[in-house]
Amino acid sequence: MQRYEGKSFYVENFYYLIKNLNIKELEKKKLWAPLLLLILCVCITIIITFSLKLHIEKTAKQDFEFTCHEIKNKISARLKSQAELLRGQAAWFNFVPHMNRTIWKNIYDSQLIEKNLPGILGVGFATIIKPENLSEHIKSVRAEGFPNYTVHPTGKRNIYTSIIYLEPFGGRNLRAFGYDMFSDPTRRGAMVYARDNNSATLTKKILLVQETDKDIQAGTLMYVPVYKIGKPIKTIAQRREAIIGWVYSPYRMGDLLHGILGNYETINKKNLVIKIYNDSTNIDKSVLYESKTIIKDTIKTTQFYKYNDIITFNNNKWYLSFRQYSTSDTDTNYALVYFVSISGFSLSILLFLLFVSVIISNDKGIKLEALTNSLKESEEKYKTIFDNDIYAIFIFDLKTLQIIDANDRFCKLYKYSYETIHNGVHISNIFIEDDCYKLIEENEKSSAVYIPLQTHKKSNGEEFPVQIVSGVYRLQNRKVMSILSQDITTRFKNEEEIKLINSKLRESISTKDKFFSIIAHDLRSPFQGFLGSTKLMSESINLFNKNELAVLSGELYNSSENLYKLLDNLLTWASMQNGSIIFEPKPLKLLPIVENVIDVLKNQINNKQLIVNNSVPLYVSVLADEKMVETILRNLISNSIKFTKNNGTISIFSKYIENNFVEILIEDSGIGMSKELMDDLFKLYKKTGRKGTNGEASTGLGLLICKEFVEKHSGTIWVESEVNKGSKFIFTLPKA
Repeated sequence: MQRYEGKSFYVENFYYLIKNLNIKELEKKKLWAPLLLLILCVCITIIITFSLKLHIEKTAKQDFEFTCHEIKNKISARLKSQAELLRGQAAWFNFVPHMNRTIWKNIYDSQLIEKNLPGILGVGFATIIKPENLSEHIKSVRAEGFPNYTVHPTGKRNIYTSIIYLEPFGGRNLRAFGYDMFSDPTRRGAMVYARDNNSATLTKKILLVQETDKDIQAGTLMYVPVYKIGKPIKTIAQRREAIIGWVYSPYRMGDLLHGILGNYETINKKNLVIKIYNDSTNIDKSVLYESKTIIKDTIKTTQFYKYNDIITFNNNKWYLSFRQYSTSDTDTNYALVYFVSISGFSLSILLFLLFVSVIISNDKGIKLEALTNSLKESEEKYKTIFDNDIYAIFIFDLKTLQIIDANDRFCKLYKYSYETIHNGVHISNIFIEDDCYKLIEENEKSSAVYIPLQTHKKSNGEEFPVQIVSGVYRLQNRKVMSILSQDITTRFKNEEEIKLINSKLRESISTKDKFFSIIAHDLRSPFQGFLGSTKLMSESINLFNKNELAVLSGELYNSSENLYKLLDNLLTWASMQNGSIIFEPKPLKLLPIVENVIDVLKNQINNKQLIVNNSVPLYVSVLADEKMVETILRNLISNSIKFTKNNGTISIFSKYIENNFVEILIEDSGIGMSKELMDDLFKLYKKTGRKGTNGEASTGLGLLICKEFVEKHSGTIWVESEVNKGSKFIFTLPKA
C-alpha cells in the first residue's frame, strides 16, 4: 500500500467541509447531491439489513420448532417403549404359572431397565384380592419374611388390590409395598380403563406414595392388565371376569423427563422452557413437568418464540408448551447482519466522502490524480477489514473482468500468489459457468447482493462451495465489483453427511419394520396351534383316550418347544441390537465345543438316526467368545438336522487358512436349497423359514444370529448348496 505523506486527503477535505458548512456554501458547492446519495445508500443498507435479519429470525424459528418436534417425538417414543416394556412384563405370566418375588426380580434385572430406559422409578405388579381372601393373603405374604406387611389404606371395600412385586425393591419403593391403588379414584379410573380396553393407560397427575418431604415431584402411573391364562378376553365382560391384576410403573415426572431428554432443552444455549400439562386448560394444578432453565432471575429476558403441541397416548393427552427466551442478541446469529450493516454504512460513507472530495477537489483545483492517491491512503483505514483471516476479498474490473486487488485470505483460499494476481487473473478462473454474469445482473438491481451458496474454483481447478456478499461501485473512472467470499466446504460436507445418515436410518427402520412383521406372523402361528390344542383339551377332555391324549400332549410339547426356540432366538437377536451382549474373545480349543454341541443335540440326531462325523482336529484353536461360538455351531448343526432326511449324514470339518483365520465347515446330505433361497438367507427382511424333513418349524432367525456373531469376530459366513444335493455352511473365526 502506498502512503500519502501528511494529513489524510479525506480527513483534510472533510475538515474543510465541516469548517465551512452552511446552507449557502452547500448550495454554492452543490453538496446537496452527496447528502442525498448518502441518505439513499443508508436507506438501501437499512432495507437489506432488515431483510437479512428477518431471514435469520425465520431460520431460527424453524430451528426452534424442529427442536420442539424432536423433544415431542422423544417423549412419545419413550411412552411407547414403556408400554412395550410393561406388555413384555405382563406376558411372563403366560409362561410362569406360579410367579414369585425371585422370578420377578430376575426378569427385571435381565432387562437392564435402568440402563436402557433411565428415569423409571420401578416396575411392579398389583394383584386383586377378594374381601373374603384378604386375611389369608396377608398371612401368606407375612410368611415370606415380611412380618409387618398389610394392605393399606385399611377399611372395608368391595375389592382390594395390593402391590406385591416391585423392583427395585428398596428406597422410595418400599413405601408402595402393600398399597391398594384401587382405593384411589384417580388411579382406579386408569386401572379400570386398562382392564376394560386391554391397553396401556396413564393416570392423571398424582402424588406418588413413594414421595417424601424432599424434592417432591408430580407423578403419573402406567398400567397394563394381566388376565388369567386361558380365559377369553374378547369382550369387556370377559376381561372383567379374567383380570387378575396389573403390571405398572410409577414415574416421577422430573426424573422421567431427565431420563428421556437429559440436558437436551439447553443444547446450544437455547434457553428452552418446557411445560407439560394433563389438562387442556393449562392451569397450574395440571402441570406435570416444568423444565429448569439456565436463565438467572437478575437478567432481563425477552421471549423469542412459543410453540404448543399435544401427545396422545391411548385415552390420555399431554399438552406440551415450549417457550424460548433470550438474554442477549447473541442467541441468534446476527454476525452476517452486523457485517452487511457495517459494510453498507461504511460504503455509504465512503461514497459520500468520495463525492464530497470530488466536489471540493474541483473547487480547490485538485486534480483527479490527487484524489486517487487519497483513496489509496483511505484504504489504510480499512486495512483491518480488508486483511481479515475469515473472508476472502477481491475486486475486479467489470469491463475487462480482470482481478485488480485481493487480500491475503483470497490468496490462501484460491491458491494464487500476489504476482499472479497483479499480472492479471480473469474471473472466469474463479467463477463456474455463467455465475459471474448472473451476479453482475443481480448487482444492477441492488447495490449489495448476498448469495448463500455458489461454487468457485481454485488455481488448480479444484471446485469448492462458498457464500458471498458482493457490491458494485466506481473506482478511478472504472466500474468495479468487490466480492467477499467464505469457504463453506466443511459445513456443506456436514450437511451432506447428515442427509446420508438420515437416509441410512430411514432404510434401517424400514428394514426392521419388515422384519418385525415377519416375526409377528411366525409368533402368531405357534400360538394359534398351541391355543387350539389347549382349547380342544379343555372342552373335550372326556372324549379322548390315553393314546389320543398322549399324541395331543406331544403336539403341545412340540409347539411349546418351537415357540421357546423362537423366543430364545428373538431375545438373543434383541440383545445384540441393544448391545447388552458382552463380547469376550479368548483362546479356545474348537473340538470340545463341537463335541458339547453334538451332545446337546443328541436327541434330535437319534430321532432321525443320523450319522454325525466330527472331523475337527484337536490342535485347532480360535480366538473367540465361547458362548457365541456355541450359539453359531448349535444353530448351524440344528439347521442341518432339520433338513436332512432319516439315516442321512452330517460332517464337521475345520482347517487353518491364510490371514490367521480358521475355516469351519458343516456339511449335510440333506434336501439342499435353490439359488433364490440362498440369496435371501442372511437378509433381515426376507422370510426364509421352511419346514424340516419331519415337519420341524423354522424361521431363519437363527441364521441371522449366526451372521451377527460371525461378523462380530470380523469373520465371514456363506452357504453352498444345490437342491437334493445337500448344503455346506462355512464360516471363519480368528486363529488363536
